Amino acid sequence: MLDEVNAIESTWLRASLISEPKRTEMKDLLKEYVRIRVVLASHQEKVKEIIVQSTAIQRKIWSIVHELVNENPRNDAINALFVESVNVMFDNQTRRVTVTMSHRIPALIWVSLFSLTVISMFAVGYLFGKMEKTNWYLILALSLAFASVILVIIDLDSATGTIQINHQPILNLYQRLLGG
Repeated sequence: MLDEVNAIESTWLRASLISEPKRTEMKDLLKEYVRIRVVLASHQEKVKEIIVQSTAIQRKIWSIVHELVNENPRNDAINALFVESVNVMFDNQTRRVTVTMSHRIPALIWVSLFSLTVISMFAVGYLFGKMEKTNWYLILALSLAFASVILVIIDLDSATGTIQINHQPILNLYQRLLGG
């Protein structure tokens, strides 16, 4: 999140170095690019729609970059800075989409994790069965501990789990972009 916010803000700042009317067009596209991320922060169910919109905006941004580089080949240093910030911004989008949508714990690891949990619980149960006096508090604590770890792993693996990243940086960026 922070890498993406920094890349967008760098692109915004470097857009100030390019000439009109491309500067205004680029800044408007960047505002829209951030706005849809703000929408995504509160509407996770729209993730696929947001990805399509982001890709469309990226195409428009890249066409402006392409025109800019072809029109002003004498501004190589400014063009290079601007193109680099746009590329980093696009790379961060690709990284987030890939991690969010594609990278999941493989089924074999899930089977292994659940198998180890079951074996461990049987072993603990066997050891407690051998004891003279059953400690139900300890059995309950161990069972809850194993279950909690599994639930946290499941939640972290889910794109829409209850453990989410803080979207405040993108909200702050959007406010800054609207202000200037």
